[in-house]
Amino acid sequence: MKTKGYFGLLSITMALLALPAAVEARDGLTPAENPLCNEADFVTPGLYGLCVAMCEAQQCGAEYDPVTKTIKFDDNCKPSAEQILANYNRKAGPDDPQMPCVRIPCPCWTETELDNIGGGGINGTNFDSCLGQEGDSFAGLFGMSDNGGGAEWAYTSDDPAMGLLCTSMEATPSNSRTLTVSPDEFTICQQSVMRECVSRGK
Repeated sequence: MKTKGYFGLLSITMALLALPAAVEARDGLTPAENPLCNEADFVTPGLYGLCVAMCEAQQCGAEYDPVTKTIKFDDNCKPSAEQILANYNRKAGPDDPQMPCVRIPCPCWTETELDNIGGGGINGTNFDSCLGQEGDSFAGLFGMSDNGGGAEWAYTSDDPAMGLLCTSMEATPSNSRTLTVSPDEFTICQQSVMRECVSRGK
């Protein structure tokens, strides 16, 4: 994957608009069948065309790292995607959405960590399971480590006493964490779990 500097500031709140679109970008449909850019969403002239150029014409996606403030473009993106995104961020006003095909990860786990949860089983039977739907107070991915390390999981929960949480557990090497998150982060984490479950056919 290519890593480039990110031009302009990203808003977690705006990311909520991006995540469902990012899922759709990988479904193999043509732009006409599955448009990512809704012209009505954009206030500033020119942004809609830039969105179509990157997200629909190229079917390019990218992920923003809020710690390093860099963008990782998907492997299928063309070299022009960097300049398109730079132009978009330079033009975008405060009432415009973030580029819809730019993803922001959950603070509780990386996409790689999420991909590595589960995969194990007995006699070729995979015991991964997914619970919850978008909008539920609880959603999670559960599985057995593929190297015999035990149970692994990633889930979000709306705990009456502790508030909004994201929790992850990796069996090998042993690594677990629970974070209290904002409503926006809760949605991002929940959608990343849902995206992983869908990709596994769960």
